[in-house]
This record gives sequence, structure tokens and C-alpha cells, in this order.
Amino acid sequence: LCSQNMPQKEKDEDFPIGLSCAFDCFMDLEEVMKHITGLRNPSITTVQIESSYYRFLTLIDRYQEQPHLMDPHLENMFSHVLSTALDNSLKQDVRTLAFKFMYIICKCRGAKHVIRLLPHEVGDLPRALDLLANQDMNEGETFEVRYVLLLWLSIIIMIPFDMNRFDGAVLTDNGDSSTALRFMQLVRRYLSSTDKCCEAASLLLARFLTRHDMKSTQLPIFFDWALGIMDPTTFRKRDSYFYGILKCLASIFKIGKRQDLLPYACRTLKCMQGFNLLHFEDVVVRKVTCKLYQRIALTFLRSRVAAWRYFRGSRSLTDNLSQTKSASVAKVENCEDDEFDDVCEEVETILGDLLSASIKDRDTIVRWSAAKGIGRITGRLPADLADDIINCLMEYFNPLEQNGTWHGCCLALAELGRRGLLLPRKLPMVLNVLLKAFQFEEDRGAFSVGSNVRDAACYVAWSLARAFEPDVLKPYVKDLASGLIQVFLFDKEVNCRRAASAAFQENVGRQGTFPHGIEILTTADYFAVGNLNNCYLNLSVYICGFEEYLKDILNHLREYRICHWDLNIRKLAASACSRLVVKAPEYIANEFLTQLTDMFLHRELNSRHGSILTTSHIVASLVTNGYSKLITGKVKDALENVAIKLTDAGFLKGIGGEVLKVALSSYILNIAVTKFPLSQAAQTSFFNFLLENHKYVKLEVQESVCEPFKILLSNYFVGDEGGSFKILHEIFAGVIPYSTSTKEYERMGSARILGYLPVSYLGLPGAFERVLGTLQSLSRIGDNSTESFADARVSTLNSFAKILSCLKDENATDLLTKANMKIIMDCMLSLIKDYTVDKRGDIGVIVRESSMQNILHVFKLFPDFEYEDHVVMTYVNHLVLHLVAKINRTRAVAFIAIINVLYRSPSSITSRITDFGKLKDVFAPISELNDEIVRNLRAESFTFPLIDKLIEIESYNYYLLEGLVQVMGGLTESLVFVSSEVVRTYCAKLIANTAKFKAFFDVYCKILENNVKNVRISFPFLKATCILLQDGLLDQIVEKPEGDAIISELIRLVRLEVKATCDYKRLHAAMSVLSALLQYASTGRTQCLLQFALFLCHRYPRIRICASEQLYEALLVSSDFVKEERSEELEELLTCTDWVNNSVDDLRTVRNTICDLLEIPRPVLKK
Repeated sequence: LCSQNMPQKEKDEDFPIGLSCAFDCFMDLEEVMKHITGLRNPSITTVQIESSYYRFLTLIDRYQEQPHLMDPHLENMFSHVLSTALDNSLKQDVRTLAFKFMYIICKCRGAKHVIRLLPHEVGDLPRALDLLANQDMNEGETFEVRYVLLLWLSIIIMIPFDMNRFDGAVLTDNGDSSTALRFMQLVRRYLSSTDKCCEAASLLLARFLTRHDMKSTQLPIFFDWALGIMDPTTFRKRDSYFYGILKCLASIFKIGKRQDLLPYACRTLKCMQGFNLLHFEDVVVRKVTCKLYQRIALTFLRSRVAAWRYFRGSRSLTDNLSQTKSASVAKVENCEDDEFDDVCEEVETILGDLLSASIKDRDTIVRWSAAKGIGRITGRLPADLADDIINCLMEYFNPLEQNGTWHGCCLALAELGRRGLLLPRKLPMVLNVLLKAFQFEEDRGAFSVGSNVRDAACYVAWSLARAFEPDVLKPYVKDLASGLIQVFLFDKEVNCRRAASAAFQENVGRQGTFPHGIEILTTADYFAVGNLNNCYLNLSVYICGFEEYLKDILNHLREYRICHWDLNIRKLAASACSRLVVKAPEYIANEFLTQLTDMFLHRELNSRHGSILTTSHIVASLVTNGYSKLITGKVKDALENVAIKLTDAGFLKGIGGEVLKVALSSYILNIAVTKFPLSQAAQTSFFNFLLENHKYVKLEVQESVCEPFKILLSNYFVGDEGGSFKILHEIFAGVIPYSTSTKEYERMGSARILGYLPVSYLGLPGAFERVLGTLQSLSRIGDNSTESFADARVSTLNSFAKILSCLKDENATDLLTKANMKIIMDCMLSLIKDYTVDKRGDIGVIVRESSMQNILHVFKLFPDFEYEDHVVMTYVNHLVLHLVAKINRTRAVAFIAIINVLYRSPSSITSRITDFGKLKDVFAPISELNDEIVRNLRAESFTFPLIDKLIEIESYNYYLLEGLVQVMGGLTESLVFVSSEVVRTYCAKLIANTAKFKAFFDVYCKILENNVKNVRISFPFLKATCILLQDGLLDQIVEKPEGDAIISELIRLVRLEVKATCDYKRLHAAMSVLSALLQYASTGRTQCLLQFALFLCHRYPRIRICASEQLYEALLVSSDFVKEERSEELEELLTCTDWVNNSVDDLRTVRNTICDLLEIPRPVLKK
């Protein structure tokens, strides 16, 4: 990305770090320098300091993946920020922030690179020491300051000056004037730090103690101190110095000279062995210990280049590609090992620990460190000991070892090969284990481990390409090339595929002997192997065009991929095999298929499933490409008897049987589609299997048998009418009885399978009518035992649609009479009103959505059919109702359906729609239904502005208001707001026209009148009414004659709703409405007060309390319904009466007094 072309808004936002790879320059230099120079602003505040820190952190973190882009500007940035940090005239907060800026840059670019940019003159030492001495190491907020100071000292201390020249300037804690002692006391304590300062202090101490003037004085003292603390007999592993001392010792043995450290090596090793640190629980301790072990071993061994190592010589890519022999011949020095000293026992001990513990460690960073250490140590050993190490690694490549051991050993082999320590005579052993590592994978239930092993094996192959001459590797080229191709084509993990592709590319370039290497690399590059589907379905076909790789790839698919634990891999492998049929039809039809059919009864489920799936794809491909005659004898018998054999063996039972049933259904489908010649017994066994499993409890199995059932009937069970009648009778006998089952999955299976009957069977006399009758019974909402079978009703709707599609496709519309279409449409329209609710919630919503979609589908299939007017209008009315549904998905379905009806239907349908022109104009802005509009249809902010226009079409007010009141009385706050705003805005327009307002309100009240005691609508209606009354809906109409009629009607309906109910939620909502209506002086006020009088003596205390509170609040808002001299007494009775604990008989006296005060009749008990 280029900053000049980036919008300013986008610049100011925080970028995800993962996008930093898009930069091609340090585009934020100007802003970064602005923050650095802004530190010297004398008026900078604490808030600005904090804001500047987080912004600077965001800017630098963008370059975590490309830190080198900062290199041209680092020196300038550091000079400015360091001068600010060292300026004593600035505030301490500002100086601390400057150090934090330096730490952020160090974190991004790396301390090794940044440390060279710090000033390192002799005069800087006292200043840096003084700054460090003034720091509080226990203050966590300023650890960045201490870290940067320690890094600065680590570069200063490397200057070859004499430390004694600074003695006497400052006294130590003991009164000594030695700068070295002061330095040790100051820095050594940071070894106990738990932050990054520990690592910086370790590096600083290592550089200080290995100086020429310190190694004889301070180095022995440090070792005495460190090893004294690390004494196994007295030391606690949780000591704060533990990790710091280990890190410092590892740095010392890395930086120091061998002759200086040799006296301390044995003592240090014994101390470490006493702790058994290679098995410590903390991974960072194990890693540092591993590094320390290997560096101690290197201290015991003289630094030399082993004469026996393999030396390749020239590595010209041009020579390799031109197939010319390199001028420098690779050789192995056959030298005697006399020049090697005897390897001491300590080295052997260290090697044993690294090979037995670290190389098998559970963490990758420890294994990687151990592998590099083994490579370094082996380079200094005699040839016979190096052979022993390689042999030991080879022994670890066995099935009993864990994946971590295989991974560590692969890394070690790669390090040995990279250093020339693998001799040509070891290549057969190495290639043998390498090919096994390419396919290493251990199943762990629902996942597997081993991707790290395969990745490391590719690293080994990469290192071999760089280590050996082409002539040396030539005998192993075929196996190595095939192994790498199998990994980059079929490995599940993308990192392994790309690693194998890189190793293959390296071998092609360095060796030049891989068959068709350039052609393969051109197609299977880094990006091509990133897509798994592309690898299986396209690249594999291309590479199998080269005969050298064909059989190896097919055998690999059979041995490793067809029986893979991942279902998707097995499916891809099956598809790949079907595409490879044309490359070797005879081999696949005979030998390959024979091996697959032998796996039908394999003891492992994955192998059975994969073999069945792959066999079906191969057979379909063979028949499609004209090779069906190649399938004969034993293979054909196995293909025909697979269902019987699996059933007899009991493999179709249980959880594993479900997977096999789906595979066997796919098998039958692939066989039947190609019309592969089957015996009568095979056809019958397949038919019985499908018919038996149409009602299986798992829906996946039900869905899998439907399509093969239809294809099998169409392609095999055709002939005379008598035979078809017999088959149809078997189908009805096996399906229709389950249509009245009390188990939902059996009803679903019956509905599904009937939708897949071929036209040849539907056309038999009476068959179509019987199917429709069965589906009609399945579509009815039954009693309590079957009411919640929403999925079964959805399946019924889908079957109706599938049958109609089949009739349309097969030109059999003569079966579709008006009576039959009436049955179908009546069923669909009845289910568009399915509001079934159970413990899962509104499960009827899936039925309503399916009904809306399937009716639209019918209209598209038969646009010219003479539908009755009420069919079209009932559908449109309910679409309008669902335009304001509570569920976003349902609203989107309704919008899509109504737009299709209005804009994509012929006049035979649209002519039956009331106010079609007005309705069409409302939805004109979204008539295109592009992707953006479809996405936005779920958002109420996008759709409800259209409802503002739709509510003005009076002919749809009833259904639209019915939907709106349900949303207004719902729980979703955003929907409550937008829906109430629609009604409020429309009512405001009607206030001036009393007649229209009265008509609108009559429609509104009609909703409650038609749904009295229907809690789904009446309860949200009461809540919606309360919202509208609180917004003053009737304030301007109450003075007019129509206002009194409206209020009286509303009170009547509310009283009718709450009559004989004990539902607290409805009663509470009703009392809220009645309380709001009390403020209006109308003829219905008396009825309203009478209802409150009844509530005051309700048998439930909650109702009595709520009634008294609501009546009291109404009295406070408007007291004109009681005389002024009586209001105080009324308030006292409402607030001071114990409406909970007093008996109803006692409360009747109070209630009657309240009635007298309100001048309303006292309620009389019914006899």
C-alpha cells in the first residue's frame, strides 16, 4: 500500500498487524518522527503522553513482518529519541516515554540489530551506570527503561578500555571504589527479574565477564557465586535467580573463549546434572538448559572442521540445470582420526542426555535447539562417534515413538545433512525413514498429530538437495521425488504442502535429476498447492500425466488417503481417483479396484467408508468413459453384493453404520446414474436398502437415500405396468404406514421419499392422488403428540415442490388437475399460518419460511395456471404480515418473495393482487435484489423505511398492523422503536382526517377482537397499545365524537381479553392500558374503574398489588374521575392497605369503600 493513495480516515485507523506485508516502504516515518520530536514540547500533558505511547506502538507494530523497512531511518530515530531520554531538563514522564519508544523499536526490529545504533564511547559508561542505579527494579511500569539501559551497557562494555580507570569515582555498597564490583552488584540483581530485563542482564554480564581484564578476576567470582546458589543440595527451583543464572551461563559459554571456560565446564555440568533440568516443567528452562549443555560440550571439544565430512564443492545452479558436471568434484576425506583428541566422558554424557531427552522433548523450541546442538557437536567428533549418533537417531524412527521424537530426529538429520555430516553410505537408511516421515500421522480421535513431522521431513529433503552432488542422490531420485509430490499434492496441512513444494523446487534446481521437474514446478507452485481442492482434483491429474508418478500416486491414495480419518480427505481422494481413471483404465479396473473391493469388509471404519466411496466414483468414471467392459469377474460380484455383505457382517449398525449408510447411498447413486449393468438380485438388494433407511433416525441418512432411490427406480425398475404396480405397492407398504407415526423422523422420512417418486410411478392409476393424500395428512398440525413436528411439515412442503418440479421437467403436467393443485395450494397456505411453539421457541417459523419459498417456487413453475383469487391474495397478505416479523431471516425471506411476485410474475398472477400498482411502487427501490440489497434485508434500519409507505395502502393495513403489534410488543428494543415509529408517524398524518383515523383504529381493534385469548397476538397487542397511549395517540381525537367510541371499544376488548384469566403478564399489560385510558373522560371510564375494582380483590396478591399501584398512578396523573374532597382518602386506602397479607374477604370492605369514593357500583359475587 502506498500512503499517498490511502484515504486519511484509513490512515488514522489502527491497521491489523497482519496487513503489514502490504507495505513497500516505511510510510509512517513522518508521523513517527512527529511523536519523537513532540516529546520536547514543554506543555505536553499526561493524557498526551499516554495517547502518544499507544499511537507510536500501533505505528511500529504495523511493521512486525517487515521490520527491515525501518533500517534507513533507524539511526536518525534513535539519535533523536536517545537525546530526549538523556535530557535532564525534561520531565521524568517524558524521559520514560522516550525509553519506551526505544523499547518498542527494539521489539519490532530486534535487539541485535538495534544495539549497534546506540552510542558506545568510554564516557557513556558512568552515565549509563548512574541511570541504571537510579531505577527501581520492582516498578513494572518502567521495565522498558531498565531493558534499554542494560542493552546500552552491553554494547558499551565491549569497548577495549581498562575498567580500572573509573575506580574511585563511586563507592560500592561495601565501601569499595572498584567500578567492576559496582557493575557486578548493580547488574547481577537483574538476573532475578521476571521481565525482559533478565535476558538483557544475562547478555550484559556475559560480555562483561568474558572481557580480557575481567576473565581472571570477576569470572571466577561469578562462577563461585552462581554455582554456589545453584547447589543441588540447598537450592530451591523456584528461586528468583534460577532462570537468570542459567541464561547468563549459556551466554558466557557462547561468547567466552574455550581456554578461559574449560576450567569451569566440569563443575557447571555436574551442577546442572544434579537438577535434572532437561525434564523441568518450564519449557524456557529446558530450552536454556539444552543450549547450556551443548555449549559446555563444545567447550570440551577443540574447534575444527571434521576432515571426514562430505564436501560438495561447487553448487552452481547453471551447471545442474545444464546437466554438466561440476568442475569441483564432491568428495569425502578418507582421513584417519588421529588428529582428534579422545572424547571425554562429559561429552558422551551430554550427547546421551540430548539424544534421550531434549530431542524427544514435548516442545518444539527445545527439540529444535537440541537438533542444532547435535549438529554442532557432531562436527567436532571422530567419524565413528558421528556414525553412532546417526545410528541412534535412526533407532528412534519406529512406530513406538511419539510424534515429537520423529520431529526432533528429522530436524537433527536435516542439521547433519546441512553441515555435510551425513555421508553417502548413510543415504539408504536416511531415505528409508524419510519416506516414512513423509506419511507420518497419528490419529487422536477427532484430530491427528504429525504435521510437524512431515514438515521437518521436507526440511530434510531440502537439506539433502543442498548437501550432495546429483550423482550421489541419483539412485534415490525416483522415491524422493514421488514422496515429495505425494506430500505437496495430498497432505491435509497447507504448510506441509508448501514445504514439500519448496523442497521439490530445491531438488530440481540443485540436483537437476527429478523427472519432469521443471514442468511440474511450473504448474504446482507455492500458490497452486495452497488450495487443497485444486491439489486433489487438478494438479494430481496433471502430474499423473507423467508415467513415472502415476502408480505411486494411485497407491498412495489407496494406502493413506482413501482410509484417512478426515471425511473430507476421503471424499477428495475418491474424486481424485475418478479423475485419474482415464490415465490408467486397465490398471484401475483390474488391480486397483480389486484392492478396493477387498477393503469393503476391513476392520477399520475409515477404510470401509473410503473404499466404498472411491469404488463408486471409479465405477461411474469407467462407465462414463466407455470402460465398463473392463469390470468383470470377482470385481463385478463384489460391486453387486456390497450391500448384502455389509448387512450380514453387521457393519451397518450403530454410529459407524450411519456413516456407511450415507456412503452406500452415494455408491448406489453413482452406480445407478451410469446404468451400470446389475443383476436382478443386486437391484433388489439396493432397492430394499434404500426403502428400509428412508425412515432412519439420522436426517443425514434420510437425505442421502432419496436421490439414489429415484434414480434406481427410473433406470432399473421400469417395464410392464404390472411390475411397476408391484414395486409401487411395496413402496406404499413401506412408506405410508409411517406417515401417521408418533416419531417425527419417521414422518420426515415418509414425506421426503414420496417427493422423489419418478413420474413413471406417479402416472400409474391412483398413485398421484394417494401420494397427495398422504402428504396432505402429513401437513396437518395434529394433536399435542405431533404438533411440534415442524421439520416433518417442512419436509412435506419440500416434497410438494419436488413433485411439481418433476412433473414440469418430465412434461407430465396433465396429472396436475385443478383439484390436485387446490390440495397442494391449500396445504401450503395452511402452513404459512403455522405458529407452533414448544420448548425450543417459535419452531413454526421454519414452516412459514418454507411455505413462503415453496409457494413462490410453484408460481414460477406454473405461472399460467388459473389460480383462484383467494390463493394469490392470501399469499400476498401473509407476505405483508411477515415483512415486519421479529426474526431478521424471516423478514428477508418475505421481502425476496414479495419482490419476485410483484416484479417477476406474469399478469395472470399480478392481476389478482389488490392495489398492485401501489404495492409495486413501494418496493421499487429494492426491486433489483442484488447482493448488497439481499444482505441488507435482514437489517430493520434498511427495511422499515419501506413499511412507512406500505402502511398507507389501506387494503393491507390489517395484516401489516397484525405484524407490527407483535413486534411493538416484543423484547427487541431496536424493533420496538422502528415499528412504533411507523405507527406513530402514520397516525400523526391521520389526525386531521377523523374518518380515516376512525377507520384505521377500527382495523387496529379488529386485530384484538379476532384474536381474543390468543396470547401470541393479544399480549403484544396490549403492550403495543400501552406504548401508543403513552405517546398521546388519542390526545387530539378524544375531544371529538369519534374519540369516545374508540376508547369505549378499546376498553371493551381489553376487558374481554382479561376475563377469566390468571396470566399475570397479560393482566399487568391490560392494567397498564386501562390506567392510561383513565385520563380520558369517556363513557367507558366507569367500565374501566369497575375492572380495577375486580382486580383489587383478585385471588392472587401480585394482581391486587399491581391494580392498586396502577390506580394510584392514574390518580396522580389525572384526578378528574374522583371528587377532590375524596381523593386524599382514596390515595390513603390504595397506599396504606396491605394487599398481600389481608384476606380477600377483608379486602372486599376496602374495595367497596373505594367504589363508593369513585361513585361506581360495587361488584357483586356470583352465586
